[in-house]
Amino acid sequence: MKDWDSLYKKKGIIQKDISKYVKDAVEFFRQNNVKHVLDLGCGTGRHIVYMLKDGFNVRGCDVSDNALKIMKEILPEIEVKKCDMTSLKYNDNSFDAVFCHHVIQHGKMEDIKKAASEISRVTKKKGYLYLVVVSINHPKLLTGEEIEKGTYINTDSEDGHMPHHFFTEQELKTLFSDFEILHLEELNQISEIDYGKKSYFYEMYAKKK
Repeated sequence: MKDWDSLYKKKGIIQKDISKYVKDAVEFFRQNNVKHVLDLGCGTGRHIVYMLKDGFNVRGCDVSDNALKIMKEILPEIEVKKCDMTSLKYNDNSFDAVFCHHVIQHGKMEDIKKAASEISRVTKKKGYLYLVVVSINHPKLLTGEEIEKGTYINTDSEDGHMPHHFFTEQELKTLFSDFEILHLEELNQISEIDYGKKSYFYEMYAKKK
């Protein structure tokens, strides 16, 4: 198993439930009159389903063909695109907000910098970003092999064979200097993919300058 596409092919829908943090983020979008949202790394569409119920115009993109195939069976009317986080197939200033939940951590810093730049590019001025990434305090970091500073492979996780970058607060501030950070907090809860294990992550709300 080499990537998320293989994981979706083997297991189908992997994550179904919506965390309370995501529900809070969607409410934040609603209160700030967000209409057009990009779900970057949408997987099989669980967050798109939730946002559609709240009246948002949502687009989805993901690198996995198998995830998008499943999603189109569930939501045939929604526009989805296959694209890597480093090269989003959307015009500049396309979205009122970008929703990015546990996505840009999957890569080395070179790719993460490109992803941050792409997020900024497709977000409208004064638009919003909701971002969740694993933190440097995540316990699975202790089980892997470091391939560059803060980035590990072969961690004890369902998707541990893939690279994971474990973020510091300062890295997020630097990567998203195009945005005013409205809220940045390290949180923890039971992992959505490794059941019974704790996940430590940063949640960030930001507004493009």
